[in-house]
Parts: sequence; structure tokens; C-alpha cells
Amino acid sequence: DVEREFFLIDSENLSAVQTRFYGYSIQADGIYDADNITEEAVAGLDGRGCYVYVEVRDGKITIKQDLNGCWGIYLFRQGDYFALSNSFFRLLDHVKFRYPLTVNRDYCNYLLVNDVCSHAYSETAVNEISLIDRSAILHIDTFKQSLETEFIDYKEYTVPLDSEEGIAALDHWVELWGKVFRGLAQRTNFITADLSGGFDSRVSLALLLNSGADLNKIRIFSIKDDLHTHTEDYNIASQIANRFNFKLNQLFPPRKFLHYSLADIFSFNLYS
Repeated sequence: DVEREFFLIDSENLSAVQTRFYGYSIQADGIYDADNITEEAVAGLDGRGCYVYVEVRDGKITIKQDLNGCWGIYLFRQGDYFALSNSFFRLLDHVKFRYPLTVNRDYCNYLLVNDVCSHAYSETAVNEISLIDRSAILHIDTFKQSLETEFIDYKEYTVPLDSEEGIAALDHWVELWGKVFRGLAQRTNFITADLSGGFDSRVSLALLLNSGADLNKIRIFSIKDDLHTHTEDYNIASQIANRFNFKLNQLFPPRKFLHYSLADIFSFNLYS
């Protein structure tokens, strides 16, 4: 549903914008989306998750996003006119016949070699459309039809793990995600977690182990095939499973599957 999942804000029609939450927020007491968001959950938006929140209040529109800018906010600006969306495709479709646009060939060429290069995190395939920085909050005045950008200093720096600040951050991380996983396990049997022999995989498993959830009700998955690295990973994962008394690669309960139309599949790919 394009209207439900993707907004389009045009400076010439700001009065039509409504407050809405797009995506999901992960908080200690649950995971929130447009169907269950509350005032308390809005106040608890702290960057965790994948979301864009559009708030309309007293003639002002404020647009906030998650810590990593996972969804993306795209902006077109020409003189006093501007339009923005959380879908590059929808924004492009809106302005393509109103203003001259040019192809960003350098960005498009990256698509040919995207396995061996990094993304350009401010550019898009069209020179006149930019990707808003992940640390930005957008403020729109509906009366003045003006757009201003506020940047958040996330104070991203290295903290020694054996310091008081480091241990406090680690405790908070374990406590928060333990609550998230425990709450999920109480509500559904359809949880899966990957486990290999790698250090990062085992650190992630530590959060599940300390959550209080029954790991036999969670599908802990480890690849088992003839590739030599996978064989080694599976052997390590098996030893971990035996040590903590849970089974690997259990089957999910019977499930129902949704069959999407071709039009739906194109929408998923193009709009996001």
C-alpha cells in the first residue's frame, strides 16, 4: 500500500500533510509500528529501528528518522519549491515532468560494481534529488512554506570497555535487548537467530541466553552443508547448543504464506 507506507510532501500542498509513523521502532517494552504506536512510544523514539516519523503540530511539520537513516528521506529543491519523500521512486515520479532532471552517471555506474565499492550516502541516481543525512531532523513551516534542517550530534566516539562508562553502556545494551527478545518470545514462536562459529554471532547469542527466553522455542539456525567453512561453523555451533541445552535448526510450526501479485512485487522493489 503505497499511501500507507510512503509519504510525499509537496511545499505547495503542506496543509494536506498528516501526522504518521512509518516503519518500526524497537523499544524495551515492545516493537511499535503504525498500528500500535502510542504517545508514550512516540516519546520513546530513540533511534533504534527503521522508521520515519512525520509530526504535524501548530502549523509546523517535524520529520525525524532512525539513528542510521535506514529508511531514507529524499529531497528535491528548486528555488522556493521543495518536495520530499521516504521513497526515491515516488519523489522522482512526482517531479519528473515539472522540472528538468539529469542522470547522475557516476552514481549509476556504481551499480555495475556495487559488490566492490561503498555507497555514496548523499547522492542518488538523479543529480537534483539528494538523500538527507541520517543525523538530520527536518522542520517545515507550513505558513512560510520554508524547510530547515537541524543536525544531531550523536557523539559517536570510542569508549574503553573496561571503563565505568563502557561497562554502563554494555549493561544497558544487554538489559534493553534482553527485554526485547523476552517480550518477542512471549508473543510468538516464529523467531529465528543465526549462529555460526564467529565471534560476533556468539556475542549476539549471549543476548538471547541472558534474556530468560526458552531457546528451544526459538529457531537457532546454523548452515549445514559441504562447504568447509560452513562445516567448521556448524561444529562450533553444535558444541554451543550442547553446552546450553538447545537444539539447532528446529522446524517452525505450520505457517500460512502470502502470495503477492507481480504489481505488488514491483512496488516493494521500486518504492523502497
